[in-house]
Amino acid sequence: MDFSLTLEDDTWDRFYHPDADDEDPPTMDEIRIVWEFVDRYGTPQAIAVNEAARNFMSLCNDDRHGGIVDRGERVGWLLWDVGIEMPQYQPAILKLVEAIRALPGIDRTEEQIRVWRFKERLERWRDMEAFDEIWFTAYQRYREQKYTGDAFTEEACSDFVNANAFNALHLVAYPPDPPCSSHELARAFWLIGFTLEQDPWNHLPSWLQETSTSGRVSDRTWYITSLNANVHALAPFIQIAGHIIFRFVNKKDLAWLESVKSEYPDSDLWKGSTMFTLDRWEFWRERLRWISEQNVLKERTRDDARMLEKLMQNIQQHSEGSATA
Repeated sequence: MDFSLTLEDDTWDRFYHPDADDEDPPTMDEIRIVWEFVDRYGTPQAIAVNEAARNFMSLCNDDRHGGIVDRGERVGWLLWDVGIEMPQYQPAILKLVEAIRALPGIDRTEEQIRVWRFKERLERWRDMEAFDEIWFTAYQRYREQKYTGDAFTEEACSDFVNANAFNALHLVAYPPDPPCSSHELARAFWLIGFTLEQDPWNHLPSWLQETSTSGRVSDRTWYITSLNANVHALAPFIQIAGHIIFRFVNKKDLAWLESVKSEYPDSDLWKGSTMFTLDRWEFWRERLRWISEQNVLKERTRDDARMLEKLMQNIQQHSEGSATA
């Protein structure tokens, strides 16, 4: 599956020509350095990541002194936005962020060293603290906006899909050791559990149908919209990081997912252990097979479900084969 959006040749123009109300847009140098690095990443013309990181964070040509918005936020948003709008560059961006954090310091002119007195701010910029905050807050916003009411918002869902691909790549690059977790792993379990272990579509609690005054809550079409969006959104986690997730079989307690599903307890289809077991993995496969057979869903949703179920089967077989080898 290709998680990329359909990109125009002038995709980068959006960065070179920011909105007029953007108080502190990226500098031309910052955009150029990122563009050149990500575009050449993995090619014979690749720019050394340490060199790109040093040049990108250098203050020698920055006359804004941090700008109206904290400079860490400015470069953090640039990296995040490039990753969401052009997800093919996400691996390069993660590598660039890693290199920035490994810098011994940020280059400054002698005048800046003499005049500027904000060592803590420099350390925050190098540690990419603002990027970490964006990683959390922007993801939450995309998750909430993937669909609006009864209308499937294609653009919002695409952003959420790309954000999940970003998280899945991070999970592969920096996998936690079981049973430890990470934000990215928790997001994967949350979305998969929320989507595949519930079925309010066919099991809407009777009390909710009788007492709700909201057409959206009791309208079956809204749940179809939700399922179409969520199946597509969880795909990157399984396709990119499914083998990492499978490592946690019998090593991760997912009791916290019960609170996620507590709003509609009658629609909770998983009746087994709170642990992430092989039975639970196979239950997810069963649910994907069921989704693939529901003609009322979008063809893309059914295709995604078939592809993901097959991929999960392959991951399971490969793991079991490795264990017996």
